[in-house]
Amino acid sequence: KIWLSDILYIESDKNYFTVVIENGRFSYIDSLKNWINKLDPSHFVQVHKSYIINCNKIEKISGNLIFVKNEKIPVGRLYKSTLLKKLNLG
Repeated sequence: KIWLSDILYIESDKNYFTVVIENGRFSYIDSLKNWINKLDPSHFVQVHKSYIINCNKIEKISGNLIFVKNEKIPVGRLYKSTLLKKLNLG
């Protein structure tokens, strides 16, 4: 079991997606599209065609990068305004 509150981010690679938590990575066969609709929109937001991020785990945003536990997550230009609105930054 993975608690939603433990998820740092979810990364997609074609037909697979990987759930990243602080102490591990778990890969599954499925698409990111299926998961964005299953996650709580008050905590999770898609920031790139290949990434969904837990808003509660964001440490810093610099330009088009989000920093989460020593990881750099890219922010796609199509997703940036949605991210900033969700974080009340824009």
